[in-house]
Amino acid sequence: MFEKTNLQNRQVFQKTISLLTRPISLGAIVLLLINDHLLRKFWPSWWTGKIGDFAWLFFFPFLLAIFLAWLIPSRLSNQEKIVRWLAFGLTGSVYILANTLPEFHAFTVGALEWALNCPVALKRDPTDLIALVSLGAAWWFWDHQSNSIPSPIAPIWIALPLSILLTVGNLGVEENGITELGTENGNIIARSTLWDFTSKDGGISWQQNETRITDNSIFLEENEEYKKYRFTPGVLIEISENNGVTWPYKLTLSQPNQAELVHYENREGNSHYRAGPLDAVIDNATKNIIFAMGHEGVLVFTGSSREWVWVTVGAYGHFEYDTWIKVLNLLIGELLLAIGFGLLVISTLTLGLRRGWFKKILILVGWVLWGINTFSFRPALLTGPYGKTASYYDYTFLAGGILVLIILALYNTSNLTRIGISRKILLRLATIGLGSIFLFLLPYILWALNILPEYVTAIFFALSFGVAILFIGWQATHKLIEQIAIEDKE
Repeated sequence: MFEKTNLQNRQVFQKTISLLTRPISLGAIVLLLINDHLLRKFWPSWWTGKIGDFAWLFFFPFLLAIFLAWLIPSRLSNQEKIVRWLAFGLTGSVYILANTLPEFHAFTVGALEWALNCPVALKRDPTDLIALVSLGAAWWFWDHQSNSIPSPIAPIWIALPLSILLTVGNLGVEENGITELGTENGNIIARSTLWDFTSKDGGISWQQNETRITDNSIFLEENEEYKKYRFTPGVLIEISENNGVTWPYKLTLSQPNQAELVHYENREGNSHYRAGPLDAVIDNATKNIIFAMGHEGVLVFTGSSREWVWVTVGAYGHFEYDTWIKVLNLLIGELLLAIGFGLLVISTLTLGLRRGWFKKILILVGWVLWGINTFSFRPALLTGPYGKTASYYDYTFLAGGILVLIILALYNTSNLTRIGISRKILLRLATIGLGSIFLFLLPYILWALNILPEYVTAIFFALSFGVAILFIGWQATHKLIEQIAIEDKE
C-alpha cells in the first residue's frame, strides 16, 4: 500500500514537472521573456501588455502545481484533482479579482510589496481578462498530458527558476526618477518610484520623507487663477501669466546625449530615462511652477525673477559632463584601454629587438584581450545592475590584458637597457606611446562632451587614429631598431 501511494505521489509530481517542461510551456516562458525585455521596451503597445499575460497564464498554473504536488499529502486518493483545482483556481481568481476590484488590487500590491520588499507595478486593467483564454488552454493541455510520459528532468532546472524569475521580474517597477508632483498643507510633494520628498519653499530645496505618503488625494493640484503652463515632454515648456492669452516664457528642452543617458540609467534599481516634464504643479505661496523631470530632478520657474532653475531632489538631478573629473570617472575603462594600446604599440614596434616566440605570444594575447574589451564590453556603456555586474568581468579581462602588457614593458625595458639603446630612440618610443594613448582616448572624450554623438563613432575614430600612429611609428623607428638588432647579433 505504501509503495502504491509513493508511486502515485511521484506520478502527480512528475506530471506537473512534465507539464512545465513541455515545448509549448517552454515556448510560453520564452515568449514572456521576449515580450517583457524586448517588445515592451522597444515597441510598447496595447498588444505587448496582453501578450505577457497570455504567456504567463499558460505556464504559471503548472509552476504552482509543482509546489502544491509537493505540499499536498500523497495519501489523498484525489491528490491530482486537488492540486489541479487549487493551481488553476488560485491563479484565475487572483488574476480576475486583482484586475476588477480596486480593494483586492490594493491588497495584492501590498502583499507582494511586503513579500518582495520592493515596490511592485501591478496595473488594474479589466481588459486583461481576455487573457483567461490562455488559462483555459492550459487546463485542456493538462487533460491531454498522460501520466505515463516520462518527464525530461534536465529542462526543469532551466524552466523552474526562469519561470519564477520572470514572474517576479514582471512585477518590477521602472525607476523613472521624479514623476509626480502635488500639494499637501501648502507644501510641495515630489514622488519617485521609491521615495517621497517635501519642499516648503516652492521647490528650491527638498527633504526626503521618512515614510511614503499613501493618500493619493494630495496630488490634486491647486492652480493659481491666472498662471498657466503647458509642455511637450522633451521638447518645450511654455508659461502664461494672463490665463493663456499669451505665452511669453518659453524653454526649449534638449535631450541628453548618449553619455548623459549612461549616468541617468546607471542607478540602483530598474532605472530608465524618460524625457520630462512628466508632471507639474504651481506653488501658490511663491508663485513658482515646478516641473517633474524624472531622473533630472525638478525644474523650477521662479515666480519672482522669472528664471529657470534646475534643482536636485535626493539622488535625482540634472547632469552634464562639465568637469574633467566627471569625464574621467565615465571613461576610466577607456583610459585603461588607451594605456594598454600605448603599451601594445611600443611592444609591437620593438618586436625586431627580440624575435623569440615568448614575446610574440605575449603581444598576440595582449592584442586579443585588448580587442575583446574595446569591441565587446565598451566599459562606458555598461549601465544599471546588469551593467555593473558585467563591468566586473570587463575589468577582469582588462586587468589581465594590462598585466600582460606590463610584463611586455618590463621585458622590453630589460632588452633596451642591455642593448644600450640611445636616448633618442627611447624618447621617440616614449613619444609614440604617449601619443598613442592620447589619440586613442581623444574620440571618447569628444563623445562624452557630445561632440561625437555615438559611442560607435568614437570607436571608429579611436581605431583610425591608432592605426595611423602605429604606421607612423613603424616608419619612424623600424629601420633604427632593425639596425640595432643586427648590431646586437654581431
